[in-house]
Amino acid sequence: GDGGLSPAARRRAVAAVERRCLTRHARCLEDLYAGVAAVVPAELLALFTAEEAEELFCGVPEVDVELLERVTEYEGVQPTDPHIQHFWTALRGMDARDRGALVLFCSGRARLPPSAADFPMNFTLTAPHPATHERPDDYLPLAQTCFFSLALPRYSSLETCRAKLLYAIRNANLMDADYVMRSADGWENLT
Repeated sequence: GDGGLSPAARRRAVAAVERRCLTRHARCLEDLYAGVAAVVPAELLALFTAEEAEELFCGVPEVDVELLERVTEYEGVQPTDPHIQHFWTALRGMDARDRGALVLFCSGRARLPPSAADFPMNFTLTAPHPATHERPDDYLPLAQTCFFSLALPRYSSLETCRAKLLYAIRNANLMDADYVMRSADGWENLT
């Protein structure tokens, strides 16, 4: 079993593997540091723990539903409308992964800023498209990532609202249709 290596040769091999594991990403980390240092004074980075730096650059990993509710504006709907109440109840009942997916579906990023003051724009719940009025339970919610908004059909129940939200956020793999549309006929001639 030892491959005929002497104990000294085994120690050198283990040390070489360990050194490789510890340094193989050094170049990538140097590039990352240089990129961050181009935007933020590098001296300030030492003031933050890894967790604080992550929150500063990426946002809070857990979606704070109360914070999102505080920064929400309503266009063509009221916070007391039953389907809007269904939305907030469904969101509170989601696990962390699905709440992050909902924020990603609506904004293009899975994390919220750490405080209301840090939001570049408020979240907006908007009136559903008129085509959804007769049979709202047949439609999915519609998000506009550029505006951090969600048009929510007037779902008849919490269960329908939850099911439609989960279907939409779990099956929307692209932020927008650019990637799909550019592979469609006619795009190949554009430069």
